[in-house]
Amino acid sequence: AEDFDRFPHGGCGAPCGEVLGCGHACPLTCHAVPHSQLHCQMDCQRPRPPGCTHPCPKRCFEACGACRVLVQRTRQKCGHTFMAPCGVDVEEERCTQVCGAAMLCGHTCPEVCHESGRHDPLAYKCQAPCERTRATCAHPCGKLCGDPCGPCEAPVEHPLPCGHAASAPCGTDPASLTCEAKCGRRLDCGHTCPNACRDPCVPLCLVPVKKPHPLCLAPVPHTLRQACSAEPPA
Repeated sequence: AEDFDRFPHGGCGAPCGEVLGCGHACPLTCHAVPHSQLHCQMDCQRPRPPGCTHPCPKRCFEACGACRVLVQRTRQKCGHTFMAPCGVDVEEERCTQVCGAAMLCGHTCPEVCHESGRHDPLAYKCQAPCERTRATCAHPCGKLCGDPCGPCEAPVEHPLPCGHAASAPCGTDPASLTCEAKCGRRLDCGHTCPNACRDPCVPLCLVPVKKPHPLCLAPVPHTLRQACSAEPPA
């Protein structure tokens, strides 16, 4: 029992020192167990694949696996640069960077980098506010960049040939507008036409007025109330 306490691995107690298959020297004292049944506990010193200069953090008996050290990588498919594990094939990974490619409208694509690695200008409708200018007015479009502007919808006052103005969207053809204002023209009798400006003036004035009664013989003739254009009773 005393010998087992002194030499737990068996053997004579002298350092083993035999070179293991991994290249390390056995650190145990002389032992009865064959090296094929032992696991080397030294730090791994196996060379990394080409391009990797990071030491393996595992023990010698463990499989190295892909290097997990984060480094700056550039994906050739899309040209984006980002942090990724050294041993990962970034060409096979999906890029999560913003596309950033210039679109036909001049804005940059805000979508996540496309799977193909190339921006298709026809596959994405720009969602930025429209910045195009119109040749007919100075009002902003107000729509999304990917949508057609169409006629301007800003409310304005359009001058009409009659002298009045009509409220309508800026892009409305003035020739399609009709005047909704009161006519305002003077009739032959002096009263104002009550019709809308777009309509012809009334042929007969219907404004109620007081007229001398033609049949009254009083020193001060009585009056009767009738339409301006009405003929007095005979």
